[in-house]
Amino acid sequence: MTTIEPNFLIVESWYVVALELQYHVERFFGGRCRIVSSNDLDAVLLGEGAFACIICDTGPVQDLPDDFLRAIQVSKIPLVFTTSCDTFLMGVPGFETVPVLGKPYQVHDLVKAITMVMRASSVPPDSSAQQ
Repeated sequence: MTTIEPNFLIVESWYVVALELQYHVERFFGGRCRIVSSNDLDAVLLGEGAFACIICDTGPVQDLPDDFLRAIQVSKIPLVFTTSCDTFLMGVPGFETVPVLGKPYQVHDLVKAITMVMRASSVPPDSSAQQ
């Protein structure tokens, strides 16, 4: 039987941070990760599609292009925000129901948040994932 592995989109301005995030996502969920900066978001989101989840770093929302934010809302792709900005720890305007992980976050909190949003959207996480 063929297993379809999920694709994850990581939006992070610091590449080293994105690589660590990629390591944890691939370790716990399998699949592949695509790392982009906020400058490349529109083309990636509209051109590639089929992401099981987006993990997106945010500071002030103005750092993320309005077109990208609208595209995420329309796409209904499961989303988790990470931030080092205290202003957004309680939620990102327009995305109040999306979990926000403060940096530095614990790996188990990351896994829990991704699992929660994927289950809520009925995209099952890999059941063989180690925890």
